[in-house]
Amino acid sequence: MALIGKIREKSTLLLIVIGVGMLLFIAPYDQIISLFGNGQNSSSIGMFQGEPIYSEQWRFEEQVNRLKFQYRQNQQEVPDDYARNAIFNQMINDSLLNTELNKLGLFTTPDELSAIQQGTDGVAIAEYIKSLPYFQDANKQFSQDSLSKKLPIFANQDGGYWEQIEAELSRSNIIAKYVSMVSKGVIVTDYEAQRDFNESNEKVNLQYVYKAFNTVPDSLVPVTDEDFASYYEQHKDDKKYEKEETRGLDFVSINVIPSSEDSAFVKSQIEQLKETFANKQPEDDSLYVVNNSDAGTYNGAYRQPNEFPLAIDTLIQKAAVGSVVGPFQLGTSYQLAKILESKLEPEAKVRHILCGFGDDQSDAGKNIAKVRADSVLRVLRAKKNFEELLAVSDDPGKAQNNGEYGPFDKDAQLVEPFKDFAFANAVGQTGVVETNFGYHVMEVLERNDAKRIIAPTIEKNIVPLDKTIGMYKDSAYRFIQAAKEADDFNDYCKANGFIFGVTSEKDVVVSAPQMKSPDLENNNNILKWVFNSDLDEISDYFYMNKSHKLIVAKLTQKIPEGAPSLETAKTLMREDLLNEKKADYLSEQVKDVVTLNDVLIKWQAATVLKGKDVAFKNKNLSDITSNDPREDGVVVGTAFTMHPGVLSDPIAASGGMYLLLVDQFIPVAEKKENYDFERTSLQENLRARADGGIMKGLRDAADIKDYRNKRELINE
Repeated sequence: MALIGKIREKSTLLLIVIGVGMLLFIAPYDQIISLFGNGQNSSSIGMFQGEPIYSEQWRFEEQVNRLKFQYRQNQQEVPDDYARNAIFNQMINDSLLNTELNKLGLFTTPDELSAIQQGTDGVAIAEYIKSLPYFQDANKQFSQDSLSKKLPIFANQDGGYWEQIEAELSRSNIIAKYVSMVSKGVIVTDYEAQRDFNESNEKVNLQYVYKAFNTVPDSLVPVTDEDFASYYEQHKDDKKYEKEETRGLDFVSINVIPSSEDSAFVKSQIEQLKETFANKQPEDDSLYVVNNSDAGTYNGAYRQPNEFPLAIDTLIQKAAVGSVVGPFQLGTSYQLAKILESKLEPEAKVRHILCGFGDDQSDAGKNIAKVRADSVLRVLRAKKNFEELLAVSDDPGKAQNNGEYGPFDKDAQLVEPFKDFAFANAVGQTGVVETNFGYHVMEVLERNDAKRIIAPTIEKNIVPLDKTIGMYKDSAYRFIQAAKEADDFNDYCKANGFIFGVTSEKDVVVSAPQMKSPDLENNNNILKWVFNSDLDEISDYFYMNKSHKLIVAKLTQKIPEGAPSLETAKTLMREDLLNEKKADYLSEQVKDVVTLNDVLIKWQAATVLKGKDVAFKNKNLSDITSNDPREDGVVVGTAFTMHPGVLSDPIAASGGMYLLLVDQFIPVAEKKENYDFERTSLQENLRARADGGIMKGLRDAADIKDYRNKRELINE
């Protein structure tokens, strides 16, 4: 019993399955299985183990609404997308698990159920019980005393509420048993432990040359239609090329530019807020700003100098505390700024020449940098030639800022010794300062008291109004009619350049399961058109409310779900086919080589690389010092089959070609009498992974497809 309790506390599977399970109905196994298939006439919202999932039979919408209601009962609002995804995934998880649990015949005894509720027999009280407000104190903390007093009352109430809770508690206990069975079924033998130990400790030192496929010009391996046809026949059923149902489209975006009348209207809107804003009490300012600003945010921090353009910044700096500046135009918006606080803070501006430590952080290396800095300082004080001396500075930003920093205040993100010198010395003072970067030869250029203010702003975006939008729609309509009559949509758009803001045609691909396109603001009207139109059809205009654009699209691709067509495959498979031909090309180049240096010349590679202490288990070619991130199990595995001093054949890996030379095999340093520690460690690791992988494995085997978004948008 205690073991099951421990598993229940830590199980990843339980977290996945019970996430919203308490808010749902509890359906028996045979009822759940019957929910799939049965020849429904309506469109399915997905596929499960080859059978369609029907919303009506599962009562999908009802469960979504129930979940949202449960959240509202706890004074929480849950987004519709979250609720629908949670119910869909819970539905799938329940079905998969119930199928497995039914096969095993697992159950929860009355004694087990009592222990889960009350925390007896070494079992921890279920977290769901602790979360119920009935068993919590005034501080909303679980109370054992409340549980003891109230549990008998709830357990004896009519209405089935407690029976539902007990049903889910019983089910979670059964799942815990299932997890335990799967986990305990993972056994590591002594042979497996010994092999794992050897694979971790047997190592090889090797040299290799690597040639990335993307460094080989495509022009060296021309691809013909026959090549594509042959590659397509060999690989068309590969899982990696399996396509979701998709649509491709080209579109032009017509920018709807606000008129001067639109701008004046927005300005008048924000002017009406000015008096009220000025009269608001400080404690009410933040809410007023958030409610009236299109930005929807409140900035109550001290503003840095020059955060506004110079003319506006000057007005704000001169304004009295409590006054409102504006409205003023800033970019594509009008703004009001209210001065809430004002203070003076010292600020400084300096310039410096860095004599860095480089890679040598030893005392000797630092002494060398110090001697350089002292020498630079002597020359600077004697000749006043900072600009000339800047050439010896190790500061990578010297070309952009001429060695200058500031003005900055004492809170600036600069190292403390650097700031300390700036604020402790008068203008014109020079000296040497040590930081983690090296020695800085510094000169103070300015010292001032700068004004810092808190000035939250209300922002109103300048957007086109209905009259302006209507004018652009009329123009877009004429553009669409002409485009439909043109021989080629893209050529017509290019030939006519910028027509009322037409910017470009752009290829976009939208997949049916996601049914989203950020390029098109996930506009449902466009997505509906995309999935319900004929190939080469040109759309009417669609208005984008966020970007204020009119979109006109042409449907260019209709790609069905499953294996791609040959034409589609030319795009999907092109890179892989090119890499295969490049592998053949590179192999042919080195067929007669006898040394790695010969390979360097033939492949025009940079250098012979080294793999030091490469372990078979890690599948990692590089040692720590080489900082080489490439990993490939095939390459490492090949190395362990080779003889020292003999060149390998060329090896094609995921990103390029390798050619190896093994220098030395390093055997296990010490033979062990037993591998109990390794066996236990490996077994625990595998069991932990088994828990987390149960649901993933079940879902992968079920071949689940989600058609919910697709069914909402496609007319069938």
